[in-house]
Amino acid sequence: DGISVRDPSSASLLRSLGVKATPRLGADMALLLPEPPSAGESGGFNIGTMTSVGIAPRPLDKRSDVVALFGDLVRMLYKANIMPVLIEMDRVQDGPLIAEIEKTQGGKVPSIRKAVTPMQIQQRMARMDGVIAMRLHAGILAATVGVPPFMVSYDPKVAAFASSMDLPSVPSTQNLTAQRLFDSFMQFYSDRERHKRSLERKHDEMMRAAQTNVQLLMAAYPA
Repeated sequence: DGISVRDPSSASLLRSLGVKATPRLGADMALLLPEPPSAGESGGFNIGTMTSVGIAPRPLDKRSDVVALFGDLVRMLYKANIMPVLIEMDRVQDGPLIAEIEKTQGGKVPSIRKAVTPMQIQQRMARMDGVIAMRLHAGILAATVGVPPFMVSYDPKVAAFASSMDLPSVPSTQNLTAQRLFDSFMQFYSDRERHKRSLERKHDEMMRAAQTNVQLLMAAYPA
């Protein structure tokens, strides 16, 4: 009765598969989450002179590659006087991964673990200077509180989200080195005020796009 997709590439893929219905271009429903009342009220989430950057990794087939990549990235951020904060988006998959990344550092790395609601993640992210997101919804939650997410693409949907928010093209995990990831993020980080303005311009537009999912559902199942 109706089809909605999050990005133009998904619409093209459906057509290539022979789907006759015309999909509506929407956006991820998580973009409808409101900014928590306390977000941004307590200043930056800093430790001493170090600003903080959230990191949301996720496992891949070669788990060891992800551990090494983000373990080295954590070390480079420390050296750049930036406090990395590992973010657990999926307790089953990300929790053990974060523990393995911590082992590469010989101890505990600041982290956000066992959050119960998306609002808790939003509240912590709102106090950060940036977020490095391999997890799509880590990037989306950062965007809802005005923090520019630096997306790392393991899947086309991640790059599609960055494009929809007018953020720079994202690196792929394929053959990605920690040095390249660090350098790309630092370039992104140096331009974060411009990226914040891009998020502000796109926020209302993307919320309206996400609302088309609700409209489609109501049209298919009228009261």
